[in-house]
Amino acid sequence: MTPEERVAVIFTEPEFCAENYTGETDENGLPHGEGTMDYAHSEHTLWLGYSIAPKRYTGQWCHGAKSGWGTMEYYFDGEYRCVKYTGNWTDDVPNGKGELRVTLANGTDNSHLHEFRAGSREDWGLEIVDGVDTGCYWKDDRKNGRGICSLGYKKAFRGTWTDDVLDYSSCTLAEEDTTKTLVVEVSGTAIDKSFVALVPAKVGEYTTDNVIVLCPEDGVVDNMPLVTIVKVESDEVTFACGEALSTISVGQSTIVDEQEGQYRLKIKYIE
Repeated sequence: MTPEERVAVIFTEPEFCAENYTGETDENGLPHGEGTMDYAHSEHTLWLGYSIAPKRYTGQWCHGAKSGWGTMEYYFDGEYRCVKYTGNWTDDVPNGKGELRVTLANGTDNSHLHEFRAGSREDWGLEIVDGVDTGCYWKDDRKNGRGICSLGYKKAFRGTWTDDVLDYSSCTLAEEDTTKTLVVEVSGTAIDKSFVALVPAKVGEYTTDNVIVLCPEDGVVDNMPLVTIVKVESDEVTFACGEALSTISVGQSTIVDEQEGQYRLKIKYIE
């Protein structure tokens, strides 16, 4: 299904029913002006990575189509508490500036503040997902171009994305900070692609359950890295691969063994 077809599924309206609409209408009885439409619970569809279905729209209409400024609330599955989009609409789809806000069941708030074009993200946009802020240029609903990302510990870096894939070699620190950022690269015979993790290099022992691992091939984000950073010192990093602990000097590479095969691990700092 193409992006256009996905947008059509999400925002295609059921046949207009006067019992479900409250507000102004045109000479043919269609929503026109200000009004609210309630929708029956329909099949969930993915939009911006969230499984949602239209629930209630309150805002401006033009001869039966959502056009102008308005808010759509969505039905959602058990993972979320609240999902709603507020912004500009044209011919029933988000078009112009708008924000999708998502409150997860655990209380975390995610948001996507974008310039939309026919339901897809375009130009500059900001997304906050699981506490990670990313501002970047978008094209065809994917991150494409220069952007900035916050990793926590008051750390931010600039880099370049292509079709949602971050080129970690392009990363530079966005501000002066005593906490450096590690680039952890893992490749090996047991996998057909390499994994790259950007880790706040906080000196001392700590866990990295929330390390962001980027797959350069298809942009998939995986929160369960093959390698876990256990301790960071000035020029050495202690890591776990499986249950074994090992130490590597920053700037060096090493071979590590795991049940599925051998991997090459390389760690360096973003300069």
